[in-house]
Amino acid sequence: TLVRGLPGSNAQLPAAVNLKVYHHLPSTELEQQINKAGIILCRSGYSSVMDLVALGKRAILVPTPGQTEQEYLAKSLMEKQLFYSCSQDEFDLNDVYNNALLFPSKTIDIDFETLNERVIIDWVNYLKALK
Repeated sequence: TLVRGLPGSNAQLPAAVNLKVYHHLPSTELEQQINKAGIILCRSGYSSVMDLVALGKRAILVPTPGQTEQEYLAKSLMEKQLFYSCSQDEFDLNDVYNNALLFPSKTIDIDFETLNERVIIDWVNYLKALK
């Protein structure tokens, strides 16, 4: 599955064997497609990375050229062995995919329920302190 992230696009793309292409998907359908995937190929934007962490997915991050925050984030996450990354200029699907499979990705274990509770408690304490 390829989701291009181009809402409103009507571009016709050449047919590909074993590949379903979407220009855009609503968030629920996108989450379903991500959950089905063994490995995700995406840009290294902050929101994308947070979604990958929340869903516990392995990924290949390809920063948008010239987007220094994406380049920094991709490099940093690869150095920490959280996600494999490569530049768009170096991108070769077969090589990148094989390297990503061999990459020793660490998982991030986050207890979102406890985290949410902590945020709410901190917020309530902040509001109490304002009185």
